[in-house]
Amino acid sequence: MTSPIFDLSFWFALFPNGLSPVYSQIFFFLFSGFVIVGSIARMVARNKKADPEMKKVYFSIARMFFVMGILGLVWFFFTYELVYFLGARFWFLLWIAGVAGWIGWIVYYTKKKAPALQAEREKQAAFNAYLPRSNRRS
Repeated sequence: MTSPIFDLSFWFALFPNGLSPVYSQIFFFLFSGFVIVGSIARMVARNKKADPEMKKVYFSIARMFFVMGILGLVWFFFTYELVYFLGARFWFLLWIAGVAGWIGWIVYYTKKKAPALQAEREKQAAFNAYLPRSNRRS
């Protein structure tokens, strides 16, 4: 006997059954936790003393948690209220794909793009060290 999770008709049914009370609580706390973690991560990122590239990474992580938490709560609302199309299970698959794609972009930016931008900024700072500055008084 196979699990219905591996059946395509389970994920793409437009008239799904409602969530059981256990799964309702799990999804609600999961998505609410995403919103809370996103809010806390934004506060931490705002107070972080880091280079601009890493600060962008921190804000992107915070934005991902907050936005995906809100989208998850919207999907949960439609599922809870049995709005058939907007509460369908395939939206949860899209939600998971969105989280995975966003995490992939963050990892790409952190590993590939941020070091290149950091090196370019250091190169520009080294070049600017030899240029004359204006003698303005503040």
